[in-house]
Amino acid sequence: MFIGEIICLPIFLFLKYRKTKQYGSAKLTPSAVNAQLMGLRLDVNVCWFIIPCVFDIVASTLMFVGLTMIAASVYQMLRGMIVFVATIMSIIFLGKKYYRHHWTALSIVVIGVAIVGASPIMYPDKEDEGASSSNPVIGLILVLAGQVFSGFTMVSEEKLFRVFYIHPLQMVGWEGVWGLIFYSIILIILQFIPCPSHTICTYDTIEDTRQAFYEFSLDPLTWILGIGSILSISLYNSTNVAVTKFASCVQKATINTSKPALVWIFWLFYPGKGKERFIWPQIIGFTMIVFGTLMYNEIFKIPFFGLNEYTEDKLTPHNVLLEEKSVNMSPDASHNLKRGSLHVKDNKREESDDISPLRTSNTFITSDKENKIDFGEDTY
Repeated sequence: MFIGEIICLPIFLFLKYRKTKQYGSAKLTPSAVNAQLMGLRLDVNVCWFIIPCVFDIVASTLMFVGLTMIAASVYQMLRGMIVFVATIMSIIFLGKKYYRHHWTALSIVVIGVAIVGASPIMYPDKEDEGASSSNPVIGLILVLAGQVFSGFTMVSEEKLFRVFYIHPLQMVGWEGVWGLIFYSIILIILQFIPCPSHTICTYDTIEDTRQAFYEFSLDPLTWILGIGSILSISLYNSTNVAVTKFASCVQKATINTSKPALVWIFWLFYPGKGKERFIWPQIIGFTMIVFGTLMYNEIFKIPFFGLNEYTEDKLTPHNVLLEEKSVNMSPDASHNLKRGSLHVKDNKREESDDISPLRTSNTFITSDKENKIDFGEDTY
């Protein structure tokens, strides 16, 4: 995973070199100038990236160890809780505000994930019976704890984007560097720690890296899949962090819950060993996940029960500024921006944020550092 993330760093350095060569200095690029006007700091100490990296390491370790103790379906069901974890943490640590349609959408997503995860339990496969570990409670606790640390990872990344001017590839690359350093140290230590449990440890120690590389080299297909995994992680994590920067950590979590649907569809049609079983409740669950994700991101709006009252269209009757340029931003940013230029008629609604807009040549700036829109071509 960390090798895939490190690949993003030379790509970022190349892009930075090209912009520096074009404008004479990295601080003179249009996006850097806009970032300074918005109050973002250009110089970021790479040690800041240790924070999300450590959270990610702890989360991944806890979840993978927990996976060895519980069924994969239960693991996937528990992973869906990251949506609510990220939401609660964004309220506590980032001061986010969510509306009725957001909470409804999040509830639909979590219910959908629960249905998907519970389907193999309700319709068990005879070949899988008895395959689970004798420590399911410990496994559940570890996976749930992993979700908490995953939430800290997402929130810390979004917090850094609010303070510093950071390219997504830069963040992913440095997280990979720090992660590789930390895990290399951890692996050396784990080689000498005995482990009597064969459920977790196969060769009497917690880790046997030499044996792992030996087994990895026995099958050429494993090498091909390993290289493909590295490249896919590089692309996936960079786009993942980009969603956090330009949208929010909760939107990232809701989108990630749609991954199992693609994996499930692939294995349904993939011939040979390990073919996925068709379980009809999973269709309902995956449909709910996709529907909830589209609803949260306001791509699909429900016109009753007040679920469309606080969408961006309702909050702002006049979109003169936004019609001038095509802007891609998160619901949180658009709502806060539009509330600043609208006198809300409903006296029961909370007072809108105090936003004083200032328009420069290619930037719309507000007094809130979070609410910023870059109209320039260099969006990073």
